[in-house]
Formats: sequence, C-alpha cells, structure tokens
Amino acid sequence: EKHNTVITQGFICKNEVGQISNLGRGGSDYSAAIIASEMKADELQIWTDVNGIMSADPRIITKPVTKEKINLDNLSKMAFFGAKVIHPSTLKPTVDAKIPVRILNTFDLGNKGTLVTENKENPIPTLTIKRKCYQYSFKQSKKKSLYHINKYMTNEIVRNGLNLLASGQLEHTIQYVFESDISSLLTDNPSYQS
Repeated sequence: EKHNTVITQGFICKNEVGQISNLGRGGSDYSAAIIASEMKADELQIWTDVNGIMSADPRIITKPVTKEKINLDNLSKMAFFGAKVIHPSTLKPTVDAKIPVRILNTFDLGNKGTLVTENKENPIPTLTIKRKCYQYSFKQSKKKSLYHINKYMTNEIVRNGLNLLASGQLEHTIQYVFESDISSLLTDNPSYQS
C-alpha cells in the first residue's frame, strides 16, 4: 500500500465460452503490455534471462553485443526468423499507446537492456538462426517454365497456408525455403519436382 504496488497474474485468461485458459507464448508480456497501456505507464519493462536483444543467440555465438535500441519492425523480423527473446505482437498495446518498452536481464541488474522503439536503431547487425528449414530448388531450361512453377507454388502456399521463409530466382533456377516439409505437395505434381 505504501508504494501502490500491484501484483497480478500474466497469461491466464478466459476463452469465448468463459472457460479458464491461457494466452500461450508471450502471454505474460502481452498481459503486461495491456496493463501498461491502460495505466498510461511511463515505461514497460520486460524482465528475461538475457541482456535485452542481442546481436545473436548467446548459446551459439560467443560474446554477442547487446543492442541499446531496436526498431519494432526489426524485432518483428527477428521473431519471424526464430529469435525467442520477445514476440513483437505482444507489444502492440504499448506501441499503440506510445509507451516505451525496455527488455532487461533478471540476472544482471546493472545492464541497461534494450529499448524497443519505432525510431532508427544503432547500426549493429543481427543474426538469427532458424533450424530445420526445407529448401526446394527447381531448375528449368526455359524461364517460362519457372513462371509456371512460381504460379503453382504461390497457389499451394495460399491454399495450404504454408509459411514461406524465403524465395529467390537466379537465371534458370528458383528456390523456396519453408518451415515445414512440403514434398508431399510436390510428389502429386511430377512436372514440378526439383
């Protein structure tokens, strides 16, 4: 009462039929963002086990650099490609309310962490690693054939809700990188197999 401190849950909610449920990954961060937004807080702090957003995964790369600031758009891209510190969609309430978010390390209280902003960030490149991806390459002698392959693949991506991570074309080769194995879609269509 002296400090007006409120302790509350995160991630627990009710679903549309009133049953107790949870918000899933990032639910605690999302709860904090909603509360901060409603309270018009000066800053939202997310406490985690690393020194904010780093230039690479410290479990893989030795001595990565902590980013002082990160643009929300870049954070979204990092999350898409596998970074797990924080999911950017959990910050939407604070972004809408123009409340700054700082990501800090519970185990290193002296570290200043990372400020999530909509402004430009410090120019430290960031590496993300996404494991178990599937690359499919199609090589054809005619560019017209590549057009048909691309049309087919685009239709399959939309029809099946596939998560395409990257695609590219170089001369007579077109490549796609997916999060999951799509070979069953290709075996039904022999003309499009790599």
